[in-house]
Amino acid sequence: MPAAGNKTIAQTWCQARGLLPAQTLEPGREVTLAFTGLAMPKDYGLLQQLGGRLETVVGMDSFMFWNPAWMGVLTRWLLRLLIWLNDLFKVSWGYGLAIIVITLAVKLLFWPLTHHHTNSMRRMQALQPQLKELREKYKEDPQKLYRKQAELFKENKVSQLGGCLPMLLQLPVFFALFVTFRGAIELRHASFLWSADLSMPDDVFGLPLRPLAILMGATMFLQQKMTPSTGDPQQQRMMNFMSIFFIFLFYGMPSGLTLYWTVSQILSIVQMLATNALNRRAEQRAAAA
Repeated sequence: MPAAGNKTIAQTWCQARGLLPAQTLEPGREVTLAFTGLAMPKDYGLLQQLGGRLETVVGMDSFMFWNPAWMGVLTRWLLRLLIWLNDLFKVSWGYGLAIIVITLAVKLLFWPLTHHHTNSMRRMQALQPQLKELREKYKEDPQKLYRKQAELFKENKVSQLGGCLPMLLQLPVFFALFVTFRGAIELRHASFLWSADLSMPDDVFGLPLRPLAILMGATMFLQQKMTPSTGDPQQQRMMNFMSIFFIFLFYGMPSGLTLYWTVSQILSIVQMLATNALNRRAEQRAAAA
């Protein structure tokens, strides 16, 4: 609540949810349902202690309309880690630092997969001239084109699914992080840098400028420019559009969630630079041998 004399108008919203046991209502039968109303912040830990599966109203167990069994397990552990790190730092920016540390830990955990994905994309990029020749040569025979492309990939040890698989394996963790930072009531009134409340968008001097969302879009655009390209102009236009789209998508998101995504993009750029440096050293050693 605003302090006495503070004229700031707080914007918030309320959510109601009913949890009812499944039952069959036969013709002519009446059923009386009793409800108990509870008005309180969506504190996952407190609601869980009250029982009755009240904690599900927080939305920690689902991503949009998808609620797999593993989602709640991951988000609960991530929430505990977020609170523990904040208590460990014991500073006013504790939750912001905790988000950065968790993002860094996830990036380090998936470093081998990301490294493999980047190298797979690089090998695919090197084959683009040969793939273009095959498309021109067999444009009237799609089946033969497919066979020739498969032979080329096998000869150069390139897997079309190999580049996608590492990213798909990371999606469960990314979804869980998204859900955790979106729904954690602990981020309410937690400040970081210019953001006074990590549960709200990051206004600057009361103006909806949202520098975190803009920075996220800029880093996303830079990362896409650094990523090995398949040479498809349409795909490049789509990726450029996604950078702009994500700015608008995150413009009204909680700044804690936008902070996670921005830091994740920055660390992806650092990973890509490190991968490129390792590849150059390997090429230099191979040339000198």
